[in-house]
Order: sequence, then C-alpha cells, then structure tokens
Amino acid sequence: MEMAAAQGSGSTVPLADEPRPVSVICTARNAAPTIKATIRSIIAQDFQNWEMIIVDDGSTDDTVGVIHAFAQADPRISFVATEGIGRGQALNRALAEAEADLVANIDADDESHPYRLRYELEAMRQHPEFAIVATEYVIVNAAASPVWPSIDPGPAFAVEDVTRALAIRNPICHSSAMMRKTAVIGLGGYNEDILTEDYDLWVRCAAAGLRLGQIQTPLVAKRIHPDQKYMHAARARYLGASFLVQWRAVRIVGLGAYYLPVMVALPVIVALRLAWLVLPLGLRLRLCTLATIWKRIIIAMMR
Repeated sequence: MEMAAAQGSGSTVPLADEPRPVSVICTARNAAPTIKATIRSIIAQDFQNWEMIIVDDGSTDDTVGVIHAFAQADPRISFVATEGIGRGQALNRALAEAEADLVANIDADDESHPYRLRYELEAMRQHPEFAIVATEYVIVNAAASPVWPSIDPGPAFAVEDVTRALAIRNPICHSSAMMRKTAVIGLGGYNEDILTEDYDLWVRCAAAGLRLGQIQTPLVAKRIHPDQKYMHAARARYLGASFLVQWRAVRIVGLGAYYLPVMVALPVIVALRLAWLVLPLGLRLRLCTLATIWKRIIIAMMR
C-alpha cells in the first residue's frame, strides 16, 4: 500500500505523526549557491514519507538562512547548526538525529532523481543482504540542471553486488547511498579523522562481512564546481588518503579477477592521478565539463 501510494502524485505530504521509513541526511558548509536545488530535489520525490536532517558545518554565507526557510515551510525538514565541527563529525551528527533505520545521504551540491528514494527503499526491502545500496549517477557542471535518462517508473530494476570492486575504486557515490543505520552505527559511524570518510566506511563495511549494492540506473546528479575541496590544494591529501583506503580494501576483499588488469593498468592509473594534481584549476574544470558533455551525449543516445 505504501509503495503503491508513493507511485502516485508526489504532492501529498504524510501526516507529521506517521512513521518515516527513510531519513535523508545532508551536511553543508557555504553551500548557498547549490543547496536550494538539493533540498528541492528531495521535496520533489514521488515517495513522500521521509524526513530530512541538514547539519550546517559552520557556514559563513547564507546557507543557514536558506536551510531555515525550507525548514519553516516543511515540517519534515529539520536543521542543526554547528560552529564548524568537520565533515566526518557533521555526518555522524546527522546520523544520530535520523529516526529511520534506512538513511539516504545527499551532498549539499548534488541532486536526486524523483524516483531515487522509492527505488532505493524497495531495493533495501528486497535485498536485506545489502547494508548499503547506491545508484549510478550523472555529472552536471556548475549551475546546470541534470539531464536524466529515460527511466521506467515501475519497480523493476537490477541491484549489482559491488563489494569486491572496492579494491580497484570507490564504486559507491556517496550522494546516492542509502544505508542501514544500525549497521553503520555498529561500525562506529564515519571516521572523523580521515578525508575520505565515505570510502573508508564502505571498506569497513566489507571488513565486517557486509555487502554493498548498486542500482544500475543513474538516480543522482553530481555537481562539479570550483568551490569543491578536491579541486584545490587539498587534492594531494585526498588522493593520498584514498590510496591508503584502497590498499586496505585490496587486503580485505582481494583483487580476484581484477588482478591481471589492475597490475597492468596500475602504473598508468598512478601517473594519471599524479598528473591531475599538477593541472591548473581552470583546466581541471574544463576537463570535467568535457566529461559532462560526453556523458550527456551517451545518455541522449540511450534514450
């Protein structure tokens, strides 16, 4: 009944005393230019029985005012202000505030497809073996709007086990992840002392014998813009932290069938990552823009 109602009009907001099967968490710092679109993408979900917890991590722009306006207009949205506690701690604060056991993250510069929560909720219900279920994503540049591929509004979709892929890359887009809160809290939540909080959490899930799944449909839009931390000097630290987490993943899940291609491609991968570090910011953004255009062409061809 609940899922059937969700497939209808998204204009009906459940009563405040109804249990929420999904909590959406979002952390923000100086995200005023993008967070409106992020929140609106959650409000536009065709599954409406959710709550949203937004933790501001010490913003100095108008982020707090934007969030406060949405929270006043919609009782499902709650707001936690901090003086700047760091992303890992802010994520753990949002997790602690979440009432539902199924928690979906969305970063403050990204957007969710209107079917995202419904697809992920159904996947988590159908596949209790997964502690994390994420989706594929599209890339958008700066202030552009997502161009979504044609998606069947019905419930049929495939969920692929991507746990072993942790050894060669981070297969889980953080903005698309829906997590079982009890499982994540049982692992201690996000590591507050590491830059790659999400990748580290996925690897710790694998180390605990938990599995990660991915819906093979793009239901999140990742935004590329100049204000992202990994576009600046911290990029070297991010890459270093990522390599350390990836090495831990190799020891935990092994390379398996990936062993030979990884060994052959590893020098090229390392060289490309190091080259990315020395490229000027403007060139990096242009390359991201070209990647965005290419992905849109592929999406258009798939329609």
